[in-house]
Amino acid sequence: MTLTRKQAEIRATILDQLYARRPISRIDISKETHITPATTGNIINELIKEGLVHELGELEDDSVGRKKTLLDITARQHFYLGFEISEKYLALVIADNIGDILASEWHTHHLEHQGGPSDIEIIKLIQHFLQKIRMFLFQQLGLACLGTLN
Repeated sequence: MTLTRKQAEIRATILDQLYARRPISRIDISKETHITPATTGNIINELIKEGLVHELGELEDDSVGRKKTLLDITARQHFYLGFEISEKYLALVIADNIGDILASEWHTHHLEHQGGPSDIEIIKLIQHFLQKIRMFLFQQLGLACLGTLN
């Protein structure tokens, strides 16, 4: 299904609310975003069909009327690989779309005393980690370099 630019913006706004305020109901998303309840419901239904969102059940409260159905982001739909290199460590991590860490490794070193790992050693550590997580098909890669690297 091809979305217009406006439809894509509305979908992104709804997803932003889901990620920021999960769990949340359709009507609360509609109120927060000022998107009509009908449009919000239609987009949520599409997201449910795509497996990106799921219903948790009705909110238990003492209010009168129709109960709110809480929604949440479905975990493990997308995976992200991250590397962080600093003067003291190399960190490698794979996380899913809700931020759950599924695998990680830390390798400490001290640049000021030992000179740190060589490029080849870093590559070998990364390759070893990639072998361990090969069951995850990651969509994005993030790299952080902290401090001054020469």
